[in-house]
Formats: sequence, C-alpha cells, structure tokens
Amino acid sequence: MKIFVLILIFLNNFLKISADSNDEVVCILGTKSLNNCVKTVMTKRLANLHNPKKPEIYDTIDPFLFDHAKLSFNESDKFHGSFSIKNVLIEGGSKINFKRIAIKRHKMMMKILGVIHIPEINVDGLFKSNLRIDTYLFKSDGNFNGTIEDLHGKFVVSGKFFETDDGLLQFKVENFHIFFIIIDMNIHLYGKQIDDNLSLIIDRIINESWQYVYQDLIARSRFIFGKVLQLKCLVL
Repeated sequence: MKIFVLILIFLNNFLKISADSNDEVVCILGTKSLNNCVKTVMTKRLANLHNPKKPEIYDTIDPFLFDHAKLSFNESDKFHGSFSIKNVLIEGGSKINFKRIAIKRHKMMMKILGVIHIPEINVDGLFKSNLRIDTYLFKSDGNFNGTIEDLHGKFVVSGKFFETDDGLLQFKVENFHIFFIIIDMNIHLYGKQIDDNLSLIIDRIINESWQYVYQDLIARSRFIFGKVLQLKCLVL
C-alpha cells in the first residue's frame, strides 16, 4: 500500500512538472509557392502524457491572407486542451476577418508573436499597406490588449474575446487607438491628437476597405499638415 501511495505521489509531481514547463505551441506560416499559396505548419509541443516528445504537425494551404507568422503559446499549469487554426473575427459593425488565427476554449495565458501580411493595397501608387500583428497578450478571462502595426501606422487595440457555438473565437473591440504615418507629398503624420473631422474614420476602418480609409485620410491631410494624428474610438 505504501508503495502504491509513493507511486501516486511520484506521478502527481511528474504531471505537475510537465504542466508547469514552459513548452510552447508554435505556428509558423510562410509563403509556399510563387502563386502565394501559404503553408501553415502548426507544431504542438504541449505536455503529452502518451508521447510528450513527439510533436504533432498540421499542414494546410491558405491562399488568402498569410505570408509569414510565428505564434508562440506559453501554457499555464492548469491547461489541458488543444489549439486549432480557425477564423478570428474583429467585431465593430461589420468584421475584419484575420482568418485562421484562433484558439479553442482554454484556461491559460498566452503570448502571441506574429507577422501577418494582408494583400497589398496600392493607393494611387503612394504606398502599399502591410498589416503586422506584432505582440499581444491574451488572458484566460477573455480580455485582450494588443498592438497591431503596419508600414504606416500603429493600431493599439483592447477588447474581449467570445467563443461561438461552433468553436470560433470572436473579438469585440472596446478601445481602438490608431497611430498613422502617411507619406504623401512629404507629409509625415504620426499619432498624437484626434481631429473631430476624422472621428468617423474608425468606423470606415472597421466597416470598409483599407483603400477608402487611406484615400480619405490623404484627402483630409491638408487640414492636419504637420500635425501628429491619433484616432481613438470606443466601439460599443
């Protein structure tokens, strides 16, 4: 009986050490071919009681969104679940669909590092947009704080995640700060102060295409020449 109890104690300690380890789930998305098809490789390195050292690899092709991204998930000591790559929707009127980054239900804190390229947007030949998810922290209570950057601006977002009945993760934007750098006829703007005339631009960003947003900002730039521009919005 004592031997059995000792075995149970050993197993309990072993499982706790395994769960407390800083193992990661790493997702690397990279360009696969010249036609911009994308290969998504997701390597699961969670503590696995059956075979803890054998990673599970998942390959998919997504021709829509990704050029390259690396996602790193640090597990908590109470995490017992799995990850899958699905749609993440940012809500606010209609939705911006980041496609394919998602996490199934979990009880953990994670840090995601990634680079995501959206299709290039060329506004009158002035510049091309390159959306980048730089770093964000996703807590187990569903709250989100993050920074999204592109070549011409920084987007600081906070809000809350919700899981749908079909297992998808949706994100409701609660605060949205946007710092723009716009280069047009040597006009350089970098976020500082909101302009009342531009307050509706957030809705345009959420509800319409990026091209219209950039064109509108460039058209309005004569009113904010030399100023630093910050847009802030509370999405209800």
